[in-house]
Amino acid sequence: MNTIAGIQVFAWIAIAIVNTVLAWRYTWGLPLTEIPGTTPPAAVVVAVKNASDVSRAFFGRLRHQAYPDYRIIAAVESEEDTAQNQTHWSLTGYASRS
Repeated sequence: MNTIAGIQVFAWIAIAIVNTVLAWRYTWGLPLTEIPGTTPPAAVVVAVKNASDVSRAFFGRLRHQAYPDYRIIAAVESEEDTAQNQTHWSLTGYASRS
């Protein structure tokens, strides 16, 4: 029984080593990382319907994210929707964010 356990442990270690080498080799074919310090401009499109505390908190967090070059596009279904005013006030001052 001891010999069988030793063979199983050896096989398990060999498989782990082969998997590690194959994963490392796989990364050779992946594209290189982007140029450090550059970020492409991004647009965040948000469909909004009905105002709520959750959507108010969402817009607050969205406005204060760390990504440097983005814009927020909020789509509201109609002018009578309660989200119209909330979206306006949530994004007020958005263009002058620091």
